Amino acid sequence: MQTALMSGALPAKLAVFPEPYPGELLHSMMARYRFYTGQSHCTVSDELFGQSHRSNPVDLPFRLADLALRLPRRVGLDGDMLLDRHTLFPYYSAFLDAEYLSEARVAALGSSGLVGNRVGKGIKPIPPIKFLRFCRKCLQDAREKGRDPHWLRAHQLPIMTFCTIHDEPLRNSNCRVSTSMRLDVPSSRSCPADAPLVLPKHAAWDLLKRLSLDAVSLLEGTYPFDIGSDGHMGLRTAFAEKGLVRTGGDLDWPSIADSTADLIDGLAPAFPAIRALSRKEGGWLAYALNPKRRTSTDAVLLAGLLLEGICPRPVSVVVTTSTQGPWRCENPLAAHHGEAIVTEVVRTEKVYHRGKGEFRHLRCACGYEYSIVTREDGSSTKPFRLRFGPSLARFILETSLAGVPFWKAAKTAKSDPASLKRIIAEEGIPHHWDIA
Repeated sequence: MQTALMSGALPAKLAVFPEPYPGELLHSMMARYRFYTGQSHCTVSDELFGQSHRSNPVDLPFRLADLALRLPRRVGLDGDMLLDRHTLFPYYSAFLDAEYLSEARVAALGSSGLVGNRVGKGIKPIPPIKFLRFCRKCLQDAREKGRDPHWLRAHQLPIMTFCTIHDEPLRNSNCRVSTSMRLDVPSSRSCPADAPLVLPKHAAWDLLKRLSLDAVSLLEGTYPFDIGSDGHMGLRTAFAEKGLVRTGGDLDWPSIADSTADLIDGLAPAFPAIRALSRKEGGWLAYALNPKRRTSTDAVLLAGLLLEGICPRPVSVVVTTSTQGPWRCENPLAAHHGEAIVTEVVRTEKVYHRGKGEFRHLRCACGYEYSIVTREDGSSTKPFRLRFGPSLARFILETSLAGVPFWKAAKTAKSDPASLKRIIAEEGIPHHWDIA
């Protein structure tokens, strides 16, 4: 608030300002204000910020402290609350270190601008959106509840192609995201029912739905996978646990490209730049794994999705289960999942990697089979699934009949969608999804 206080007097409160809706984009609130007051875009900018802006980014605006001082008290939002609840700042800043985060927050609350540069928004592989996006059912619900049609902030994330509330593909409106300070509200003219989908043909919808769900979780403050807020080191550790870091610390780029080929093919129609992985290609993944770089949230979410689809090699050290058995059942579809009831050893052999160890191929009574390597020092690899067994066919039939989305079923089965799709095809399991 220092910008406004330097003049020695607080600015006058606005006589009217629309009540913010949950998840509404700040740009949308300002557009509704302009709609009800009937003023020009520049006049509205001067009233809201105390200065006419030729531009103020839709997703990551600035001068929020000045705006908060002008809002009516009934709105109950200060600059930080505007930033955290009604912009995309929580998403883009999720993996920033403390220094970068403080720098970006000061830029958003103050008058310096360029918030997107400070949070690494423009880093590949996902390009910025060109038009504001909407969900037809969300606009319909707003009208039925007597609310103004409004833009939701989550829908404006470039990585997000689905509305996670209605499982509905997002559409491009006619409202261009330009550098000019334009404040347009959703309408039947700007958001026609037949507006084009943001999804290209031949993209893997199940993978894109998963990314949309992860993005919403992160925007709301929940990290969608296990690496937590430490983007660089968390990712490097995760790739090492998959056996994809060579001696000396370099990543095994050929193996990464080979292991993720199916996932990359499914995502590339939507995000073509995802094919560039390594440093030689100027790749986004190499950038995301470089601790000297500012972490890109898009890149971290994409890397997390790829990691889940990579079958681990038996090299990562984790806390072991019993070295003699019985072993835990690792079948996520079994009621006894996690219980130490597995006693059948199909095959064993001696292995030598980082010390002597023993490879075991195990089979549970439920039909689930997996392998694990136990070393002399008591450490072991993560279990590697070999076969689901009969429980998968029942699960697939029941969930598809119940209308459960395919990506959600894959998540329950702790499998990436591409691998589950392949297993279903190989085993001829009947289902009611359109995943051909």
